[in-house]
Amino acid sequence: MRDLFEIWKKKGIQILEQVAREQPGVLVKCMTLMMPKEMKIESAHTVVSGLSDDQLHSMIAELQERIAAKLSGADAKVINADAKTGPAALPRPAKEALWDITSRRKRNPKSTPERLAYGREYKRQRKAGNPNAAVAARAAAQAAKTTDEPTPTPAT
Repeated sequence: MRDLFEIWKKKGIQILEQVAREQPGVLVKCMTLMMPKEMKIESAHTVVSGLSDDQLHSMIAELQERIAAKLSGADAKVINADAKTGPAALPRPAKEALWDITSRRKRNPKSTPERLAYGREYKRQRKAGNPNAAVAARAAAQAAKTTDEPTPTPAT
């Protein structure tokens, strides 16, 4: 042990610096292993220790009264007791509202109709248990796109 201590006195700081540079995880692990697992701090000079038993009982009684008053809601602040509740209390949405209340769909979706058709077909194919749902949905969306395009009429 004395030999280890002598080595530590001579090269301890250099070794710690080297470990910190090359293997910081090992250094942190060593530091945590040196810390005690449990630490109990006691102080003999607290405010409560200087009080008598009667003072402590009166403090406990006062705290219990405060807690009971808070829980009862006697001092609760009422913001608006006559406020309307329910859907009638809310203002009507503006015409430019993003959501259509009746259909629960976006009014102006950012997805193209083809992308929406693909999503619907993909969901239908997945529900049906098709392992190649993406391929089938892509083909159905492509077919829907070609049928929706107007055919050019020859100029006469």
